[in-house]
Amino acid sequence: MIQRSSNATLLRYDTSTFEAILADVSDLLPSQTNLLEKLSELVSTANLINIVQDSPNSLSYNDRSLIVGDRGNLILRLCVECEEQLTEIFGSLHEQS
Repeated sequence: MIQRSSNATLLRYDTSTFEAILADVSDLLPSQTNLLEKLSELVSTANLINIVQDSPNSLSYNDRSLIVGDRGNLILRLCVECEEQLTEIFGSLHEQS
């Protein structure tokens, strides 16, 4: 989940909400998969992006951009992998017409 901060150009990941949802559904995930670990990695990666975005004076603009871009790509990859595993476990996440 993404939150918009008071600064309209800065988006933050709402990791606390995601963690609460993850805690609620974790018992539904088969233990023989690494899905829970990947979902947890999503949280820690999003937290890192939030930290980098929240401390603009500690890193140069280029360093922040590199970190956010790299971690953003990791989030995308993890989301795709998690969706694939969820589809294997629970069936398609998309409506069939």
